[in-house]
This record gives sequence, structure tokens and C-alpha cells, in this order.
Amino acid sequence: MKQNIVILGSTGQVGWAITKELDSFFQVITMNRENTPFERRNVLKANIRDILYTETPSHIVNAAAFTNVDGSEENKELAFLINAFALQDIVDEINLYNLTKKRKTSLIHFSTDYVFDGESIEENFPTDKTNPINVYGRSKALGETIIKKSGVPYLILRTSWVISPFRKNFLKTMVKKIMKGLPIEVVDDQYGAPTSAKYIASFINHYLRNEKFSAIGGLHHICGLGNTTWFDFAKFILDNLKNKKPELVKEKIDIKPIKTSSLKLAAKRPKNSKLNCDSLSTIFEFEQIDWQTQVLNTLNTMITEEHLD
Repeated sequence: MKQNIVILGSTGQVGWAITKELDSFFQVITMNRENTPFERRNVLKANIRDILYTETPSHIVNAAAFTNVDGSEENKELAFLINAFALQDIVDEINLYNLTKKRKTSLIHFSTDYVFDGESIEENFPTDKTNPINVYGRSKALGETIIKKSGVPYLILRTSWVISPFRKNFLKTMVKKIMKGLPIEVVDDQYGAPTSAKYIASFINHYLRNEKFSAIGGLHHICGLGNTTWFDFAKFILDNLKNKKPELVKEKIDIKPIKTSSLKLAAKRPKNSKLNCDSLSTIFEFEQIDWQTQVLNTLNTMITEEHLD
């Protein structure tokens, strides 16, 4: 009999990829903003309670979040509500369910590189102290704390620079601009690693299908192996789009490097978003894949499945 897995935020990049990845191996119950509205806590609590008792899931995967970094500065209350306070309602319901039914339903939750201030030149380890410099990062850090203090069995995965063939992300934005021949300026003083939603989904599948791993919780990092800047990432996209679909690239298209300080952004960005992901291989025996391969695989999917718009 297949395990029941509930996925919150199933229509987002990561949620969609996980749903697709798990569908052949588990009974997947997908939830979206309509039936689990994080901004309406009473409705959220009632529906989480209902799904726990009717579907008896072994895991709830939370891929829902308020991810608009600059928008979080303007909508602070909403960012904290969705990224932090709503999580208190979820873990409260899981705790009550586990207590009354003597079960161990656990929560898998995604967090962000933005919980760090980015001032170090070294990789950020899961055990490093957090010090977010914007509202989005602070709301996500508080969400982590709520889960860790809840008593619910959990796995928190911090990731960075997520890409997929669907929804809005840096890869899709660059491809659109390149195809339209628009002027492109990209910052060259922020470091991190692109991570495909499919890679994250593959890890979740690996984790859930092996009891040795699914019994392990805690906080870990998952991202593409290696690091780059947003500028070099953009150049990589341009070069590979030229190779794969030269008819889509204007002849004189170029990408200009700029400094973050030249942009009028509502939210500060960490300069160093490099995450140490060694525990993927050392603890979970999961192969780390370099960011370039993840980007190429995603770009290939966009081209072959015609998701370039």
C-alpha cells in the first residue's frame, strides 16, 4: 500500500516538481492556495486538520511560501504570516494528530539562503548562525525556528536560486529577454548556486523511498554543486541557448555586468549565498550535481517541451 504524502503549495515551482516526481511511488494529495490559504489561519488550521484525519499522511511537504523578496518589504505582515505564523498552525495540528492517533507524521519544509547576511566569503553551513538582512529572510528564519521548537518530526531544506521550466524564475526571465533582444544588465557581485526544482524533487523522492533516510530529520542544505554570480549565470544561459537554439538569439545580444549598489531595490541582498550541501552525500547518500548540469537539463526541457514563453 502506497504512503500518503500531502503537498502544500503544489502549483509552485518546487511543489509542482515534487508532485510529478512522487506520483508513481506514493499516493500524492495536492493542496493549493484555495484549500490551504496560509493568509487565512482559521481556514488553514481546519483544512490541515481535515487532511490529517482523512488521509493519514506519513509526511506533509510544505512548498508554499511568500517569495517576493522586494514585495516582502512592502507587505511585511503578509510575509511573516505566510512564511512563519501559518507554520505554527500547521505544526500545532500535526502535533495534536500525532498525539491522539499515536502517529509520527512529519513535516518537510523549504527555506532559503537569505537567512544569512552574506558577509562571509566561505560557504554557509547548516549550523552557521543566521542573520537575515531583509524581511523575506527574517520571515523564513522565524519559520525555521517555529518548526524546530514545535516537537514535530521535521526536515528543513534550505535552497537557493531555484529554476524550473515553469513559473517565474531567473532562467525563464533571461531566456525571454534574450529571445526579444532586450538590453540585459545583471549583477556580478552576488554569489550562489542555481538549483533546479527537479533536483530538489529527486532528493525528496530518494529521501521518502528509503526508510533509512526518511527517519533522519534536521536542517540541511540543497543546491547545485559549485557557485557562480548572477552575471556569469546569465552568460551561461546565453552561450548555451546560442548552441542549442541559435535561431532564437539576436546576433548582437550582450549581457552587461553591474553592481548591486546601482540598483534601487527595496530589499538588501546577501552578497554570499553559497551553501554547503555536503550532508546530501555524506548523510543521505544522494549524488550532488553541479549547477551547470542542472541549468542545462532545465533549459533542455524548456526547449523540447516548448516552455520558452
